[in-house]
Amino acid sequence: MSNPDDTSLENKEIDSQNRIFDSDTELSQLAEAIVDDLDIPTESKNQKIEQVIRTLSVSRQLIKSPVPPPDWLAGYKEVEPTAPERILRLAENEQQHRHAMEKLLVESQIESQRTESKLGEKEQETDRWLANRGLIFAFIIVLAFLSFIAFLIWKDKTVEAFYSAMIGLAVLIANFIFRSRIFSSDRNGKNRDKT
Repeated sequence: MSNPDDTSLENKEIDSQNRIFDSDTELSQLAEAIVDDLDIPTESKNQKIEQVIRTLSVSRQLIKSPVPPPDWLAGYKEVEPTAPERILRLAENEQQHRHAMEKLLVESQIESQRTESKLGEKEQETDRWLANRGLIFAFIIVLAFLSFIAFLIWKDKTVEAFYSAMIGLAVLIANFIFRSRIFSSDRNGKNRDKT
């Protein structure tokens, strides 16, 4: 929030204690007081007062452009005739460089997203491959287990066959329940280590 009294802050003068002067009169009075304290001849006091006023005056300009204002460029041209063109060329080169860097940044972000997408697809492909291999090996193990149970029944060991079948069935059910919990926790965003 700005104070209504501070609206013309740029036009006010500031002393060494950062006090704002409302008029040239106050600034002149302060300068005279400073010069009066000095032990200098009277004829050079006016010159010293002007020097103190210039020292105490603060001029502030905020430029939000890479190029100085036209009046500054004209001043530069008085000092060095090619300065304005060099300044403009410098600003143009800087802008081209900034645009090139921003373009590279955007392109690298796009490439990073593509790479992440490709890695995600590769990971899904690997997961599918492992799941298919797991099903094949599970089928082979179940066939081997059923063959073992059939062998026990053929040898008239029905009790052992029954217990073997129950143990095998319990292992399959436990595995199914365990995998179902892992799958549901993954869907809810939970970590596999928590289940």
